[in-house]
Amino acid sequence: MHEMWCGADTSGEPVWHVLTPDKTSTLCGVEKEEESPRRDTTDRHCFTCMKSFQDRELVAEDPLYAELAATQFLATADPRG
Repeated sequence: MHEMWCGADTSGEPVWHVLTPDKTSTLCGVEKEEESPRRDTTDRHCFTCMKSFQDRELVAEDPLYAELAATQFLATADPRG
């Protein structure tokens, strides 16, 4: 289960992120700090977190999706590392 955390986007505006299971950072890679005092003023969500969460849920539910996601990753990965 994932929790939401209100942090900031790159412009400093409040935005809801999805926390990693260990609750130390977000799915988009932002380290968790104090929650924004303006958390009640936004209903904006981090697109990157939401996309990552959706992909994780689809992989968990559908093994074929996991295979497709891995194939796409391998096709776009830099062979030089």
